[in-house]
Amino acid sequence: MDQVGYLVWPDRKMILPDQFIDKKWKFGKINYYRGMDDAYLIRVEDEKQYRTTGLWNSRENTWEIKPEYNNISVLDTEKQIYALQKEENGIYILYDLKNKKGIGSKAYTSVNSDGLVNFKTDSGQNIYYYIDIYSGKEYKEN
Repeated sequence: MDQVGYLVWPDRKMILPDQFIDKKWKFGKINYYRGMDDAYLIRVEDEKQYRTTGLWNSRENTWEIKPEYNNISVLDTEKQIYALQKEENGIYILYDLKNKKGIGSKAYTSVNSDGLVNFKTDSGQNIYYYIDIYSGKEYKEN
């Protein structure tokens, strides 16, 4: 891993063998976080130069989260909680990978691992408050 946290070794082909990739893909950064075992966040670019990120399980040789997201934020490696952003500058939803389901019913402008979220109202006002990233329960003043 380099100083910024990007994977230098092992090589991409050792993590994601060629037989499991779309031939039109180019590869960008590969990220690994302590506690993710054999899972890697891999950035791909298609022939239209559209960049997406997915979560690859190198032990099972399968996409745990398909590379269909603009951004995937790691919130808790042990409990496998992620924030998924479908489009650039879009909203984030909470996702529980262990149970393969969304958490809560809201979407946020940003989500931090400590539960601090930013929610933009219809009028464009930013509201900051805390949530439980495991249940989606909100803690905000009325």
